[in-house]
Amino acid sequence: MRRAGFGLAYFELGATDVEPVVVALHGLASTGRSLRPVLGSLAERGARVLAPDLLGHGASEWPPDARYDVDDHLAALDAWAESAIGPRPVWLVGCSMGSLLALAWAARRPDRVRGVAAISAPLFASTSEARMWLGRADPLAWLMLHAPWAARVLCRTICGQRVPARRLSTARRFGPLLARVLASSYGLGSVDAVRSKDADPKDVHARLLDGLADCWLHSWPSLYGSFLHCIVERRAGPDLERLRARRMPLLFLHGDRDLTAPIGRARESAAFGGWALEEYRGGTHALVATHASAVGRRLASFIDDQPDSRRAVGHLSSGRG
Repeated sequence: MRRAGFGLAYFELGATDVEPVVVALHGLASTGRSLRPVLGSLAERGARVLAPDLLGHGASEWPPDARYDVDDHLAALDAWAESAIGPRPVWLVGCSMGSLLALAWAARRPDRVRGVAAISAPLFASTSEARMWLGRADPLAWLMLHAPWAARVLCRTICGQRVPARRLSTARRFGPLLARVLASSYGLGSVDAVRSKDADPKDVHARLLDGLADCWLHSWPSLYGSFLHCIVERRAGPDLERLRARRMPLLFLHGDRDLTAPIGRARESAAFGGWALEEYRGGTHALVATHASAVGRRLASFIDDQPDSRRAVGHLSSGRG
């Protein structure tokens, strides 16, 4: 794990001198490593891949005075990208909240973004719609929406204050309960009942538990601020309008059983810009865990299909030439 501008930690896969360069943004209450099962296939096919822990998450800095809104996250990402990557243009892959940040980053900095892949994007038409969907799908989201004081107490009880070792030690005592909550929020029913045609159930189980290991590596301000400002109150419509006007390549990947992010909005957004939408039958909001290989292959073909990328790397989706 490395650290670059604005105190963002990140891991990197692939050689540093190759094209394309892919930056992956994780979701709320997660870290960059949650996307490793998807990103490994891109690196194996010749891409340079970087996955930062977002501001206030994982091993990155947790500034106590930040609002953790889109402006704060993008300012941190801009500074980090200048330090870790330099001026080279990148492809963005975002998952859940990270997909909304990826869309916003591309809309604001089209000079440095070649295209965006949005996985399980929570695209809501209004704050009331966001509150309805999120409150129904996720017990912790319901608490943050309706009883934030209780969610704050829960977060501080489980996460502790600052020392990661203490947070992990405290959280392990809640492991079985958190595993059930995690599975329920993803619409899986049970971690142990996960089945996927795309992966061995043991692999899916391990990925979900890895996500569980990261879901308390944040502070209450970073969790609540990011949730409120980057998901509940965030409307992606203006960003999509800018990206359509600039003819930015965009791909949506979504599970048809996603209870957290309505697939109907992904369909509308794809149709709005004439963009591609890849739907995964039986997929939930845990798409990167249950369909990692298929998602990784589709990301590779998406990048490879763009003329400028093909000239740079050959056929990425088929491996190095």
